[in-house]
Amino acid sequence: MIRLLAASPVGRWPLYQLETGEPFDMAVWYNWVGAVGAVCWLAAYVLVIVLCQKQATYGVPLVAICLNCTWELMDSFFLPDPVPAWVLIDRSWLLVDILIVSQLIRFGKKEQLWAELQRSFFVVVPVVLCLAFAGQYAWVTTFHDTLGIILAFVINLVMSALYIPFYFTRRESGRGLSLPVAWLKMIGTAFSSLQCYFLIPIIHPVGPSTTHLGSYAFFHFLFVGCFVLDVAYIVLLSTGKARSTAQPA
Repeated sequence: MIRLLAASPVGRWPLYQLETGEPFDMAVWYNWVGAVGAVCWLAAYVLVIVLCQKQATYGVPLVAICLNCTWELMDSFFLPDPVPAWVLIDRSWLLVDILIVSQLIRFGKKEQLWAELQRSFFVVVPVVLCLAFAGQYAWVTTFHDTLGIILAFVINLVMSALYIPFYFTRRESGRGLSLPVAWLKMIGTAFSSLQCYFLIPIIHPVGPSTTHLGSYAFFHFLFVGCFVLDVAYIVLLSTGKARSTAQPA
């Protein structure tokens, strides 16, 4: 790991302006909004862990678990972080993500619908984790996503999309499905989107340089896409057949 850190090209071509000042000042209102969003995400993780421990299952789609955990690992130890509070948040997310991965490993094999995946489950999970980390590291070094912000919203969109089929495979039993978790994820993502809507143009102005974006259209697509899919998941949970016992007390 030390050699990888020393050789890391992350930060050599900064996509973001990492100077100190207003963009990273926690007294600025949009950073407070983002902090509330981060707390909502942390609360969602804790609810997932508590619910799934009771039900002996896992409550986040497998690929999303692997993407989330490896992103937190990379953001905690490999990427620069201009705000000390963000480091604390990232480490907290990493801790709960590790617990969610442990639930996937403990309870995930029996939940798989295909016999082939059940037989190879303990090979598939570490392979997906390794691929997730390698792919994300390649992303930030290729697209100069120094803080991993674009990547975080891409992962969020993937997670939101995966929750839809996750619901349909679990709706009869209700195992691992939670309306409060869905609401917390939606609110947390919406608040983080609002923060980044104002933050990104300040730290990442549009410009002709190859280290600047040409527009913010992809960000706006990610913000809206996550929200639409999160709302769709909430509607499914609210109107579907998931048993009320699947909700945390």
